[in-house]
Amino acid sequence: MGKYGIRFNLMHAISREARPEAEFPRISAEVIGDAFNLKQGKQDPNVKWNVVGGSSFKKDMYAHIASYGFDIYECPGSYKGYPWCGPNAIYGQLPYDEDPDSRERSELFKMTEDGTFH
Repeated sequence: MGKYGIRFNLMHAISREARPEAEFPRISAEVIGDAFNLKQGKQDPNVKWNVVGGSSFKKDMYAHIASYGFDIYECPGSYKGYPWCGPNAIYGQLPYDEDPDSRERSELFKMTEDGTFH
């Protein structure tokens, strides 16, 4: 977080555990909708999701996110329900036999490729 400064925007930390100090209760589709002001239907492809945590947490979260209409789905060959692919995933997955350098680079990567932000 400290490395990226203002480029980093943590909106919510959401847990599977009921925590008295949490802004939102234990995760569910409704909690995700409330936390991010989501409505059911077609979603903006510019919104990108990246869920971190244990494999069952990620699988649950991505399923809740997809239920709102985001174009995101379990990648072919995923392990324990992760990773997820699609236009609303933060990055795409390459098959294991493809050259990693063949991945299309994000705009953020292109802007910081030489170590500076333009």
